[in-house]
Amino acid sequence: MHEELVIGQILLIGILVFTSFITGKIGLRIGLSETAGQIFGGVLVGPSFLKLVDLFVDKYDFLAVGDVSLATLHGTVLDGWTFYLPVYMGVVLFTLTEESHISRLREYGRFSLINSLTHTVFTFILVLGGLHFLLDLSLFTCVVLAAVASSSSPASALVSMTSRQVEGRLKSVWAQSTTLDVLVELILLVVILIFFAAETAFAKPDFKTFVYFASVTVAIGVGVFLLIKTVVQNRLICDEFSERTDNKKLVNLLASDTMPTVTILIIVWASIFLCVGASMVFHVPFTLSVIITGLLLSNYHSQYIFDSLKTPDLMRIFHLVFFALIGAHFDFHLFAELDNLKLIGCYILFRTLGKLAGTWLACLIFDKAGKMNRVLPMLFLPNMGSTGIVLLSAGVFLSNKGVSEAIITIIPAMLLFEIVGASLVDHALKKWKKAQAKKREEKQEVNGNTEQQELISFSQLLQGRVIIDIDVRTKDDAIKMMCAELLKHGNISELQNILGLVQEREQLCSTGMGDEVAIPHCRTSDVDYPMAVCAFVSEGESIDWDSLDGQGVRYIFLLISPLNDPNMHIEAMKTITTKIMQPGFLKEMYEKHKKELVES
Repeated sequence: MHEELVIGQILLIGILVFTSFITGKIGLRIGLSETAGQIFGGVLVGPSFLKLVDLFVDKYDFLAVGDVSLATLHGTVLDGWTFYLPVYMGVVLFTLTEESHISRLREYGRFSLINSLTHTVFTFILVLGGLHFLLDLSLFTCVVLAAVASSSSPASALVSMTSRQVEGRLKSVWAQSTTLDVLVELILLVVILIFFAAETAFAKPDFKTFVYFASVTVAIGVGVFLLIKTVVQNRLICDEFSERTDNKKLVNLLASDTMPTVTILIIVWASIFLCVGASMVFHVPFTLSVIITGLLLSNYHSQYIFDSLKTPDLMRIFHLVFFALIGAHFDFHLFAELDNLKLIGCYILFRTLGKLAGTWLACLIFDKAGKMNRVLPMLFLPNMGSTGIVLLSAGVFLSNKGVSEAIITIIPAMLLFEIVGASLVDHALKKWKKAQAKKREEKQEVNGNTEQQELISFSQLLQGRVIIDIDVRTKDDAIKMMCAELLKHGNISELQNILGLVQEREQLCSTGMGDEVAIPHCRTSDVDYPMAVCAFVSEGESIDWDSLDGQGVRYIFLLISPLNDPNMHIEAMKTITTKIMQPGFLKEMYEKHKKELVES
């Protein structure tokens, strides 16, 4: 019997993953998103389909796998892979916290906060009122379903953003809002537990309970943060760069960046496993522990840890498994009853109105001319977020039978939101990316930079962007001046995004290499090939850059490289360091441009 179960599970997982992969590709071909196709593939291998197959197998005994029905095997497989759902959602939430650096919160925090509150409150009120007055459900049932409807799924939007390399204010506002949504969901849950304690399986929480849960959650988050930070220290990854160049200063600089590698990807995934597992052991919300870990890393370590989670080839596998498992929970038999159809229809209608209207209002207030109202509302339509994962993985915690049945009924609605929402999200981001690319092309034509170079040479990196005798006193002022030069004579569309990335890199570790040279840098999807700016401080002057040798800096090279090609970034860094190490090169370069400035 055990052997038959193992064989059946192996076959079923193979069929599930393969089907989702194929339907994902078909989804792309017919104009949907790959994510929507993958979810639909899971639906095809769901319980309803397998029940039909079982009826067919009953007629032909030679197709049977022992005495176990495929529907039973399906449930066993899903139970066996339940652990993956919260871990994957933990990785997604961890990734979003990259946008919660203090500098980005200062710039977009109010927008994100208002957006999170408006679309959450609008959705909660509309779903609560619609279900209570139209379907005459109990108040407690409506409150619980409204709380579930208030949640959003970041997974499909994150996949689409990563594949299309969307950055800047749209990503920041969406990611910050989604992170805040998790906190709002937890607050709603606490309110429900307090006011409807008699209807739940839990005792009414008191102050000591809150203190205990808060302390344990923070301790787990901080502990995992320290674990990741310790493991990815320079010495463990220097070897990955020492074979690329024999310049020890450059190796240390790259290792300090924590460049995206498979090694870091493994470290992060293992750490999230520990974070989610420890949270479940102590019965605290794993979402909050993961967010604390991410917030600390985004503000006190390296952004490139998050870049490792965008490794396309490996992450595609993780995404595929998740969406296949999500789709596999879809059961068509719930559509057989009219009452279920009414509940699903009302849930879909009022949740859609709440999410779209709430986000549109926030855009109207904070982004009147930015046209984000055409894209941002779509990003919050998918519904299988952390709340949905908890329902699927941990079951329904409520003791009220009517509420449990109602939640089971709306799970197909959540999956429909995920399928349709994924395609709408991908379509909206595609249009946004095209609009951003058009703006860059127009700027490129104005600046005369119409040719993209294939080989990285020193002259191609600079393209005449050299500033002589800059009159600044701090490295922040120097970085701002050089970023402004790139905006004026380069091909970037968002100054604040680039400035924030460069300053975040400086907070990690000084880019002062010694010998009066500094190479501030960052990687971003806002550029398609590396570009640099060189600045010379006046003779006799220098800027304190916290360099390793303690000297001030007179020669500054600001480098901006593409996000999706770390090798190009490394090669550009090698080009710059090779040149500046040549005896007399910097002095000759300074005198040449000084003479050109005088003659002009």
